[in-house]
Amino acid sequence: MGIIKGLCEEISPSQVPEAMVCLEKEKVAVVFNGPPAHGKTWAAIAGAKAIARETYGIDGVIDTRSGLRPKEGEYFINQSNSTSYDPEDYCMPQFATKQLGGDGNCEVYERRAVTSLAGADETWYQHGLTWETLHGVELFEEIGKKPENFKIFAEMLNERSLGTNYLVPPNVYQVCTTNNAEDGAGAHTLHTDLSSRVCQITVRNNVKDFMAFHDGELDDLIRALIGIYKDDILFTQEYEPRGKAFAGPRTWMKVNRLMSNGLDLDNPVHQAIVLGLIGTKATVEMLAARRMDSQITDLDAMLQDPDLYKERIHKLARNSEGAHSHNGRQLLVSLVVTLGKRMRTDPNEFPRYMKFAEMLTDEFAVTFAHMTMAQAEARDKEATKKGAKADAVRSLKESPAWSDHRVKNHSYYS
Repeated sequence: MGIIKGLCEEISPSQVPEAMVCLEKEKVAVVFNGPPAHGKTWAAIAGAKAIARETYGIDGVIDTRSGLRPKEGEYFINQSNSTSYDPEDYCMPQFATKQLGGDGNCEVYERRAVTSLAGADETWYQHGLTWETLHGVELFEEIGKKPENFKIFAEMLNERSLGTNYLVPPNVYQVCTTNNAEDGAGAHTLHTDLSSRVCQITVRNNVKDFMAFHDGELDDLIRALIGIYKDDILFTQEYEPRGKAFAGPRTWMKVNRLMSNGLDLDNPVHQAIVLGLIGTKATVEMLAARRMDSQITDLDAMLQDPDLYKERIHKLARNSEGAHSHNGRQLLVSLVVTLGKRMRTDPNEFPRYMKFAEMLTDEFAVTFAHMTMAQAEARDKEATKKGAKADAVRSLKESPAWSDHRVKNHSYYS
C-alpha cells in the first residue's frame, strides 16, 4: 500500500512516549513494530517514564528485572524478552487439590500464570501495595519471534487476564515490541486474533530525531558522519549481506560509548570491533573521513578570511555533490571534526567558523552548529559542577552569527 497523503503512517522514537501516555489512559495495549536497531525498546522505556511523570506524578521508574518490587508511590517497568518464553512459561497447566465442604477433596485443573507477570504473586505486594494500587508498565519485547505465544498475548492483551488465576492489575499497562516479517530479523506476521486486539504503531528512526535525542553525547566524528551522510550512514542494513553487522541507531550508540571510553580507531583490533558493530560500509566511511585531514593544506587561510577564499570554499562544496560526492563528503566530515576541535580551544571563533560553514553546504552548517551547541552545553555543565558561572549557551544564542544561521536554516530546527 502506498503512502496516503497527509496521513502519519509511522512515528519516530521520540514520539513514542506521547502515544503511550494517550493509550495508557484507557489501557489500550500497543505493539510498536519496525526495523531492528531503530530504538523501539528505549523509546518504550522513555514512554513508561512519561506515563509515571505525566499521569501519576511520579519521577523515575523501578526496573523489576533485578528482583526489585515497587513500593507505594513508585512506578515500575517489568521488561521481558518473549523469545526466551514458551506458552507454559507464561501460564502453566497443573492439577491442584481443592478442599470441599466437610471432609471431601477434589482434583481441580488450573492454568496458573507465572509469578514474573506483574501482580501475579505476593512478592508484588510485599511493600503494602494492593492489586488496585500497583502502578507500572509490562513490556514484552520481540513478541513476533514466537508465533506459538500469539494466543497467550491475544488473551492477555485484550481480556487482561490469563489462565484461571490472573487478572492484570487495573493500573498496569501492557506494551509490546516486534520487528516486521520483512525485516529479516526472524519475526513473523502477527496473527489476526492478536493484531485485532491491539493498537499497532510503526516506529522508524530518522537522522533529525536521532541527532536531537543524542545531541549532548555524540562523539564529534559520529555526529559529523551522520550529519553529512544522513540516512546513507545511519541505516546501512540494505548495503550489507544478510546476517552481517550493519549500522543503525542502536549500533552507532554502542560505537559511540566505546569511543567515549578510549576506543582507538588507529588500533587494528579496535577497527575490527567497529566493523563487527556497524558493518563494512559505515566503518570504511568512518575511517576514510578520519584520514582526510591532510587533504586541505590551506584551511587556516580559509578560516582566517572566508570571503577571500570564497571560490576555493565553493569548490569544496561542489566536490561533495555529483560524481565527486564520495570523497567530497568524507572531506566535509573531516572538516566538521576539525572545526569542532578548534572550537573547544577557542569558542570565540564561532562567528568566523560559521561564516566558513555557511559557504559550504546547509548540512555542513547545521552539523557544525549542533556540535557547537553541544560543546556549549558541556561547558555549562562543567561550570555548574565547579560552582562557576554557566553562560556558554546563552552567549552562543546571543551571537548574531547563531541567529542568522537559525533564520537561514529554520527548516532544520522546526
